[in-house]
Amino acid sequence: DASNPTPGVQLNMVLKKGTNIFHGDGNAYYENEKFQGNNLDPTLAQRIGGSTAACKDSGFTQHCGNRTDKYNDDGFDIGGPLLKDRLWVWLSSAPLFQTARRTVNFTNPTCAAAGCPGVRQFNYSEQTYFSAARVDYKVTERIRVYGGWQYALDRSTGSNTVAGSNF
Repeated sequence: DASNPTPGVQLNMVLKKGTNIFHGDGNAYYENEKFQGNNLDPTLAQRIGGSTAACKDSGFTQHCGNRTDKYNDDGFDIGGPLLKDRLWVWLSSAPLFQTARRTVNFTNPTCAAAGCPGVRQFNYSEQTYFSAARVDYKVTERIRVYGGWQYALDRSTGSNTVAGSNF
């Protein structure tokens, strides 16, 4: 029961057999840096490595900290009859695209003399594709067969650089 607070994932599902009417839905979720607030204290932003030009130019009050550059999560599903009362199909796709950068300041008083890595920026990009399909066929009133297909692909790339340099 999803109304009870328990650890883990709560999942409610309604499985449908076929109907003789097409149904479907779609969804879209988009986020980028312009939609994000800045809740870092300027002193903290400077200490942890607010190294972007926009952060420095704002006096460490805007565009600082760990930002999500882009997050785009769209999807759809559609299903319905191919042959009335006999053959049904369902298709779904939900790609997810996100890019983010994280700036970390590895400098502290205990390692300053030893040569700390300093401020590093980690860039990350991920493209994930989820797709599924199902076909149901009613052979007789008592025999129904189905086949399903699922596809998932995840591509992730990233780098770590010294912030403000070309390395």
